[in-house]
Amino acid sequence: MAFGLTAYPVSYRAHFQDKSWNEEYLEKAPITGAEEARLSAEEREAIYRERNSYPDMPLTSYTTQYGLAVFEGLKALPQKDGGLAIFRPDCNARRFCNSMRGIYMPAFPEDMFVKAVLETVRRNQKMGHTLAYDPLWGKDHFLSAASLYIRPYAYSEGGIGVNISREPWVIIQCSPVTAYFSPGLDGAVVSERIRATPNGTGALKV
Repeated sequence: MAFGLTAYPVSYRAHFQDKSWNEEYLEKAPITGAEEARLSAEEREAIYRERNSYPDMPLTSYTTQYGLAVFEGLKALPQKDGGLAIFRPDCNARRFCNSMRGIYMPAFPEDMFVKAVLETVRRNQKMGHTLAYDPLWGKDHFLSAASLYIRPYAYSEGGIGVNISREPWVIIQCSPVTAYFSPGLDGAVVSERIRATPNGTGALKV
């Protein structure tokens, strides 16, 4: 599977309250990558469920009830020197900010977005949760290459009526993924439908 929620232990969370963003880095089941690799499949799944749980955030919210949410997706690509290169985080930051503003959420600052993405990846990498470059990837033009997927998203405060979010959270999680497209899969879907209608939300990632 290209995308599986193999959640890394360090995530980022910011909450907008009193006209400012309060930031924190959360460590859940903080074992090293080597220790995690030695666990059974059942034990790893239990850890991933724990890392994907935020029990202090509301289940009933404008996000779960009305889909009032913003999300992005970007990748950190393994390099030959052992590092990771993140592809255009500033562009994701700009769109994330514009998308939040577009649905009347307090906009998450672009510089905070980039800094939080880099730091979340760095903290996970320090714990041994990272990906190594494989020279064999070059033989199929990187179609089989793996990467670190970074998922930032905005989640609203609790609420059950139709409303806008005034105190959202921003969460950033990391998970390794394989290639999005399988080798040989070259089909295309063509539609006459227009996604970005005038004055619509097609330009927003919501």
